[in-house]
Amino acid sequence: MTEPQENETPPPPPPEASPPPTSEDMVTKANEAADRMEAANKELASLLDKQERLKVEETLGGKTTAGKPTQSKEDKEIADARKLLKGTGYDDDLFPTKKA
Repeated sequence: MTEPQENETPPPPPPEASPPPTSEDMVTKANEAADRMEAANKELASLLDKQERLKVEETLGGKTTAGKPTQSKEDKEIADARKLLKGTGYDDDLFPTKKA
């Protein structure tokens, strides 16, 4: 084995082991966790109610997406490509507006 040299510092002593938690400590921690969970559940219920009210207002206010024309993925890609090629002279050659 190697002998410690004069310049080396000895390794730090191992940390002292903490005593194992008692059943009272565990019960206290469990009660605290349950309280936090109950508070989080109340907050979540409040947010869900708020979200539901907003959705109802949106639906009754005529702000829904139903009935609006939708583009297919291919049509969206063609429109994006036409925007990129606009002004180059290739947009009508590559993507004619009238379908044959």
